[in-house]
Amino acid sequence: SGARGINPNFLLPLGYTGRANNPLTAPTSNHVLYGGDATAFNNIDANDKFDLRLIDRAKTKADAQGGGATGIPVLQPCKIDGAETFVCVMHTFQEDDLRSNTNTGQWLDIQKAAAAAEGRNNPMFKGSLGMYRGVILHSHRNVIRFNNAGASANVEAARALFLGAQAAVVAFGSPGTNLRFDWHEETRDNGDKVVITTSSIFGVKKVTWNIDGTNNDFGVFALDTAAAAR
Repeated sequence: SGARGINPNFLLPLGYTGRANNPLTAPTSNHVLYGGDATAFNNIDANDKFDLRLIDRAKTKADAQGGGATGIPVLQPCKIDGAETFVCVMHTFQEDDLRSNTNTGQWLDIQKAAAAAEGRNNPMFKGSLGMYRGVILHSHRNVIRFNNAGASANVEAARALFLGAQAAVVAFGSPGTNLRFDWHEETRDNGDKVVITTSSIFGVKKVTWNIDGTNNDFGVFALDTAAAAR
């Protein structure tokens, strides 16, 4: 998400900017979409809520943007049983906005376009809200929230993530063993008890693509919308 946000359930302080000299990486400008008729974070208003039209726009952008001489990487879908699939993770407040939209072509159409039985055993489907246009929909309370969107910097918002393949990577360190985890056994109490410990060095980071000094997010779009607390 590239921001700490205001989520009150995080242990990290509000001014958190990164860990171990690894700063949070803000979304690149061509990898952000906004709810409703907003065109920037500072002109989101209370009506620019999360809806299916935003997912439509993200899916179309993923299918059309990048490649060739543009210097922008193509957002690659995940493959599930041979089908090309994306994943969208929204905040629970954004989910509520999505569900409460009863206009034609909105929430009820998710049920009409629900995923077929194929692929439902894949882990990416577990706990999902459904599937729309090949996009698996998930909701989670830890999606980043803001309270400074809009022209007056007072609109509550949230940043859903539209994810393709390799949106993030995990890198493991190794103390010379070529293994991801270290395993250690020892005895205590005069050999009566066996104590086993493990350790691992690893990091998780969003993937960015640098071409001629310009960074582009690789496998993710940020979807910024109004999202008032319930």
